[in-house]
Amino acid sequence: MRTSDQSKRAKGHLAGWVGGVAFDSTRLTLLADAYSDDFVIQARWTDGGERELTFYIPERGSERKVYTFAAAQGAGAYYEITGERSMEWEGGTVTREKTEFSAPDPNQWRAMIGFNFEVSIDDQTVWIKGEGELIGASPWNRDMRERFQTRKG
Repeated sequence: MRTSDQSKRAKGHLAGWVGGVAFDSTRLTLLADAYSDDFVIQARWTDGGERELTFYIPERGSERKVYTFAAAQGAGAYYEITGERSMEWEGGTVTREKTEFSAPDPNQWRAMIGFNFEVSIDDQTVWIKGEGELIGASPWNRDMRERFQTRKG
């Protein structure tokens, strides 16, 4: 799920818990495109190996909106243990707390999210909870367009 365009890193943080293990990541990417309403947040950290969280949010509204797994609203959350496996959310919520994509400079674009979702790891349910705030965006790259094209519009 890695992006190939890492020229621009978002500033901010994404922190929380995977199961009972805390994480805090400042290795962040906010991917957005001037021609669509969706965006992607990625966070990476090391905890016994590379870990990655990816969130796909299908709309940029500035008001708070909760996306639930059961409602199939087009949002997505993914947890990856690099080199081992990638898990898609199976329940819970991702909340778009606030966004600001109106500045002409993408380096000023901002997104705030909260998350509380579950994945299955080795037949066990693991809850991933936390929040994040990012400033600065990279454009969508080809890999991300292909990955999420079925979820757009």
